[in-house]
Amino acid sequence: MKHFSHAWLAFKAIERLEKADLGNNLQNVDELIRWFWDHRDGVIKGSWYPDMVIKDMAASHGLKLSPQAQGPSTFGKLPATSKVKDYATRSPVYGQTCKQDPDNNLLERCEALAHSVIDNLKMQQSEDNGSPITPSNNHIATRLFILSHYIADAHMPFHCDSRKFSDGIDLHGKIVSLWDDETRKYYEIDLLNGRFFYNPEGYPLRKEAGSNNSFL
Repeated sequence: MKHFSHAWLAFKAIERLEKADLGNNLQNVDELIRWFWDHRDGVIKGSWYPDMVIKDMAASHGLKLSPQAQGPSTFGKLPATSKVKDYATRSPVYGQTCKQDPDNNLLERCEALAHSVIDNLKMQQSEDNGSPITPSNNHIATRLFILSHYIADAHMPFHCDSRKFSDGIDLHGKIVSLWDDETRKYYEIDLLNGRFFYNPEGYPLRKEAGSNNSFL
C-alpha cells in the first residue's frame, strides 16, 4: 500500500469500530474514536511515516508465512483473554501448520508501538501540566497512525505470503500503486494540507460521479 491507501484504511477501521455492535466487548471505544477525530488531519502523514521516515522495510513490514508438512507452527502464544485468539480459533484454517520467516519482526514491532502508546498515556497522567517531558497528544496520535501502517501491512497479501510474486514483473509494486490510484480517483484529497476532505460524518469525502476535480 502507499500514501493515501494506508490513510484510507485507518479511517475505515475507525468507521467500522464506530458502527459495529460491540456490546460490552471493548472498553473505552468511544474515547478512542473521539481521540481519532481530534487528530484525523494527521492520519495521512502519520500512517506514511514508516515508509517515508523510519524506513525499516527490510524486516518490520512483513510477516512472511510458509506452509510446512509437519511440526508445530512458529507463532507466539496469545493470552486466553485475547479477542484475536477467540476469532482465530473459529477460523477454518486454525490448527494448520505453517512457519514464520525468521527475518520478519512485524509482530514485535506492532507490540512495541502499542506499548509505547500506553506508556506515553501513562506519562501524561503522571506529569504535571506543562512538564517538558510530557508527550503531546499529537505525538501519541502519530504513533497510533504509525501502528495502523504496520497492522495494514500484516494483512496485505504480498507481506504475509512467502511465495515469490514479483520476480520479473513487480506484481507487488503494480498492485500497491493501483490501490493508491483508486483512492485518489474516488476520494477528495486536500494535497496542499496533506489530508482528506471529509463528509458530514467525518470520513473521507467521496467524489461526485463524473467529477473531474482530482486534486492532482
